[in-house]
Amino acid sequence: MGAPERNATFSGLLLVAILIGAAVVTLRPASAAEQKIALVIGNAAYPTSRLRNPVNDAKAMADKLRALGFEVILRTDSNLREMTRSFSQFGQKLTPGGVSLFYYAGHGMQVRGKNYLIPVDAEIENETSVTSEAVDVDQLLNQLGPARLSMVILDACRNNPFERRFRTAFSGGLAQIDAPTGTLLAYATAPGKLAADGTGANGLYTAALLDALDIPGLAVEDVFKQVRISVVKSSDGLQTPWESSSLTGEFYFRPDNKARLADEMLKKSAQERAELVKKIDEERNKRDQDIAIIRAQMEKLREELQLIRAEAQAAGFAVAVAATTAKPEQVAIASLQPSAAATFDTASMPQSASGEWTRRVALLDKLQSQLTFAKAMALLLDITSTDDLVQLAQFEIFVRDAGWSSALAFGMDKEGSPAWAAAARFRLPTFASESALEHCTKEAGSPCKLLLLNGTFQEKDFLHWIHDLKDIDVPKWKLSLQRTIAKSPREFATSGGWARGTMNTSNMAVIYAPGI
Repeated sequence: MGAPERNATFSGLLLVAILIGAAVVTLRPASAAEQKIALVIGNAAYPTSRLRNPVNDAKAMADKLRALGFEVILRTDSNLREMTRSFSQFGQKLTPGGVSLFYYAGHGMQVRGKNYLIPVDAEIENETSVTSEAVDVDQLLNQLGPARLSMVILDACRNNPFERRFRTAFSGGLAQIDAPTGTLLAYATAPGKLAADGTGANGLYTAALLDALDIPGLAVEDVFKQVRISVVKSSDGLQTPWESSSLTGEFYFRPDNKARLADEMLKKSAQERAELVKKIDEERNKRDQDIAIIRAQMEKLREELQLIRAEAQAAGFAVAVAATTAKPEQVAIASLQPSAAATFDTASMPQSASGEWTRRVALLDKLQSQLTFAKAMALLLDITSTDDLVQLAQFEIFVRDAGWSSALAFGMDKEGSPAWAAAARFRLPTFASESALEHCTKEAGSPCKLLLLNGTFQEKDFLHWIHDLKDIDVPKWKLSLQRTIAKSPREFATSGGWARGTMNTSNMAVIYAPGI
């Protein structure tokens, strides 16, 4: 075969090969787009603690994720069986190399370091029943294995409506857990803290997340950084979203080839983070100054109480004196007994101590027009330690200098247990006082009295109220007050709705009323 023939044959074979290759390329299915599966759950219709926004949040998130190319399983107001089944369906849909996202809005709680999501039909009587009545977050994490990248978003750190049934002290919010490899865990607020349900169509956290998902060119970690910046600014620092990430790959909700736009957004995010760091530093400096003020106020309170003790002794009152071996930071005050040699032990004081109670009331009467909230509580309830005095001073200063109308009401239920209601962030004092009294009365089942209004101690009402009592269970009231003032109204702040926390160990209730 000559060269021309060989060349022609080679050219023909080459053409056939090209055509066959083209046919193969044409016949081969186009590479499937990366699988993206999302399970979205919003629970709001709890029989005893209905929430405002979770269903709205879940529906809005489902719509957003569908627009971003996710296949979405949406469940609202799910019971335990429905939630468990949806977890299984979610896991079955995941394929190796895909992207999974789980979003939950509703009640959640932690028990002994484990996080649980609460179905609307949960019947939780104690800590033990949580494991059978709620869904363990670990059960979800076990379903995520096939995905190359997983996101778990929990807007579930609202107040726990079941905590009053627990024997042990309750720590609000969810527990910190480490994200498994290839997973990002995003929380609406930091571990152990509470998140706002929100006054608008969506909760504070979810509203910020919906906005951040619309920003093109942001990697998934930057999306949640943007959310954190937005929530911290919107809540005035009261709520800080938190993430735990062990991602090993990249993901963009809205990929964007326009590098310039992405760079601008990243620069803006960096600038906002720098401003946030500056603000945090300023707040830290202010906090240091506040601590110095509180310490000074505490020392002033200590001196006043010591003076009252001395004056009471001179007036014929028998005042208990702390043991000589007591630590220097302990202050013995207002423990009135028939004999100066006797001591008053609140831990072992019997339920009935009418004589002691009468002497305490008599001393407060003698100090009429000189009392402050801190001074009255310290004398009435035998509050003596430095830490407790600091809390009293800190609470009184906070309420006085908060910059908005606030009130604290107190009362007692039929069993003699204390009830407290704090109302804050109101425009007018009348709104704050009415709200505090209304919700305290509802909690106690009997009329309450106003104790503080814009930091001013309501001495007349207080003295009138204690005169109507023969005695109270001082240890119980002391513990209840300590737990109340340990959480300032700022910690109960929400952007809407009523946020209510209870502590079963003292039957104390704190109710925070946000601004209107």
